[in-house]
Formats: sequence, C-alpha cells, structure tokens
Amino acid sequence: MRWLRRNLIMGASAAVTAGLACSPASRADVAYPANLHVEVSLPFETVTKIEAYAYPLTGDHVGKIISIPTDATGPYFVDVTADGGNPYDVNDPGISYRPEIYVYLYDSPDVHSYLYIQRNAAVILDNTPTLPSASVAANFYYPTVRWVNVSVSMPDGVIDRLEVHASSQDIQRDESYVSYGSSSFEPTEPSVVGSVPMIPNSRVTVYAIAYLTASGLSHRSQLLAAQTVNLSQDSVNVHWDIDRMSLAN
Repeated sequence: MRWLRRNLIMGASAAVTAGLACSPASRADVAYPANLHVEVSLPFETVTKIEAYAYPLTGDHVGKIISIPTDATGPYFVDVTADGGNPYDVNDPGISYRPEIYVYLYDSPDVHSYLYIQRNAAVILDNTPTLPSASVAANFYYPTVRWVNVSVSMPDGVIDRLEVHASSQDIQRDESYVSYGSSSFEPTEPSVVGSVPMIPNSRVTVYAIAYLTASGLSHRSQLLAAQTVNLSQDSVNVHWDIDRMSLAN
C-alpha cells in the first residue's frame, strides 16, 4: 500500500546543506530578518521530511522544508527566517509567532505518514541594536511516539483506498496534534490495514474514511465512526467492520 501526503503549495527554490535538501516555504516578505531555530527530535523514528512554519498573529506565515536521508539521525534543525521588527525602533516590540511542524515518518517502502504539531504558546522574535538579527529556539523533543494500527473489513465488497485521521491535545504542553495517512490498494481488498503516529496521550480520537467498490453499489466513500483510544502506555489497534446492508440505506 502507498501512503499519500496532503498537498501543499509551497515555494520551490532548493539548496543542499549538510546532506539535507532544503526549500523555502514562505508566503510573506521579511523586512527585518530574524531566525526561528527549530529543533526536532524523535529518537526512535525514521524522519524523512520536516516542514517548519512560523505563524504571526496577523499576516502571512513563513517556513522552510527539509528532506532528510533515511540513514540520518536526529536531532534535526530547521532555521526559519521571519520578521523580527525594526531593531532601531524603540517602540517596536518585535513579532509573536506560533511555531508549527509537519514531521514525515518512514516505516517501510510502501508506508508513509505524517504528524502535525501545533504549539499554541507564542515565541517572540525581537530585533534590537545589539541583536539586529535575533535568533530564538523552538524545541520539539518527543522521546516516544505511539502508533494507531487500523484495520477495516468489508466481507461482501472491496476497499480500494483508506484515509486515517488521529488527533489529540496536551494541555500541559499547550500543543495540538494531528496525524494523517492515505493508502491505496491494487488490487482492491476486502480487508485492509494502516497505521498513523501520535504523541502519547490518554485521549486520542481516531476516525477513517474508506473508499469502497461493491457489486450493485456505485463507488462511494464511507465515513467510519470516530473511536477514542488511550495511547499513554502503548500503541493500540482499532478495527471497523463495514456492513453492506448499511450502505444501501
């Protein structure tokens, strides 16, 4: 099966630094450059790509994308150039940003997924005469990642694509998490499996969308009811059975 990432419209100029392929993903002009130094560490996972963004309270965001060789080890660093305000204006307090990252993980040649992390606490980039191009760190360190292992069965039909979504929040960290994967199956199968990553949490919401083909039914999608699972101690398994009779209603 093949996991497909979401589509993103980003900038495309590329460079290679220290073995990492980099490209800017900015949508805003930077008048007074400063640096958001993003550090990402998931020690026991294979990371293939990171997208790091800085969102101001108003206006467009800025960001950068790096591709990572599968044999590279973390931590990984992404420097996002953002506006830090006029260093010579004493009335300029700098600019607040909300950092966000997308981390793409490698599991096998045919399984890929991503984990999105939104940090709600703002960081402030404030250029000053002594630091005309300020640099502020945003560290994303997660020593453990759990997995939601999903299976879906439709005995009297077949499934040709499966999308899986998981989400949770951490009040203490003031962070939100979303993971997503989309798998296609050739040939189509009556039972399919997939998995998505998640930061450990006692309350994780998981749902899926199955794309179906069955005799007497046109191709259709089926939303599979959300389930709440506990990932605080270990990875978990989630299963759905699709009843053909319910599809006819």
